[in-house]
Amino acid sequence: MRFKCVILSAILFAFAAHADDITVEETVTAAISQGDPVHVDNINGDIHVESGDSQEIVVTYTITCETREEMDAIDVEYSTENGVRFSVDYDDAWEGNNNGKVDFLVLVPSGTGLDYELDNVNGEIMLSDLSGSAVIDLVNGDVKVVDFAGQVSVDVVNGEIELQGISGLKNLDIVNGSAVLTVGELLEDLSIESVNASISMILQGDADVSVETLSGSMDIDGSFSAEIERDVVGCSAEFGTGDRKITVSTINGDIEITR
Repeated sequence: MRFKCVILSAILFAFAAHADDITVEETVTAAISQGDPVHVDNINGDIHVESGDSQEIVVTYTITCETREEMDAIDVEYSTENGVRFSVDYDDAWEGNNNGKVDFLVLVPSGTGLDYELDNVNGEIMLSDLSGSAVIDLVNGDVKVVDFAGQVSVDVVNGEIELQGISGLKNLDIVNGSAVLTVGELLEDLSIESVNASISMILQGDADVSVETLSGSMDIDGSFSAEIERDVVGCSAEFGTGDRKITVSTINGDIEITR
């Protein structure tokens, strides 16, 4: 077992006076090794993951509710064996009330590449200055990933996506909202699919690019020398000669590609 030492930091029950909210905060600190999994499964609240100064991983979660009854209905379970895994659950007393939330702040030892799996229903997911691999699933909210070295896949139903400095971006799927991404030299092929969301891509590297939309508009920077074909089933274009292939497909979403 990699985790020989798990330190549960002081559990702070801060029944605070901020707008009569009740908060409970706990910090979990544990040793972690290259390639270990980091899984967070949330329902309401944010998940922020960034590089930290400690040699161990530090996970702080904060539960915020309006009443003690709501607080009693929320349970955060976690494991620190063979990686760290956190899961939020609501018991039967919750009865569909969504006033409570759990926010996660994960600080990762600098330079340690980990296997991230982040799932959320309502909230924000942010990753910054990390490496390894990441699979991100979100129903409602925003995703922001900046400076990630390694493979990344993002799946959002409703929200805004911002991606920058990701060498291993592999899949981007979004239904409603918008996605803004900067793409440099890719380590593998990239697939981007949208239903109603607009896609705005700044393409800085070379790639074999194929784009198509059924009902959306298409705007491609003239420096790419792309010829946009329009017909009764939408419009499409192909350009570029790079080793990696980028495919962009939308149904109703607009597509914009610039340098």
